[in-house]
Amino acid sequence: MNSKYAWILLGILQFFASPGMATMEELLSEVDRLVTDKKYLSAFKLLNSQENGDSNPDIVLKKVDIALNYFGMSMNHKIFAFKDLEEDEEIMDVRGKPGKFEMYYMKNTGDDGRRAMKRY
Repeated sequence: MNSKYAWILLGILQFFASPGMATMEELLSEVDRLVTDKKYLSAFKLLNSQENGDSNPDIVLKKVDIALNYFGMSMNHKIFAFKDLEEDEEIMDVRGKPGKFEMYYMKNTGDDGRRAMKRY
């Protein structure tokens, strides 16, 4: 193959591959920003809304991280309740206490994490 055509092909492949990578980086950056702002429900919802998110290791690992560290309530670490906190609230202020939460079922939380880790 002529090297000129190889460089053109490489450029085309980079052009089409870059948007997907930037999108994942932007997604994870936005999730991190939401977690920093204590918007745990919004962060989890954003991850949960991604198509095929349960098969993407980056999304699975981020969901497990949020579920294990920022839940308001948990039942057997399979069902997690989240809420967006106010500026003056901390997670321990709401954990295990009555309040308005949204619940999410995470089947095989440990299995999803292990499968995701094997992909790396």
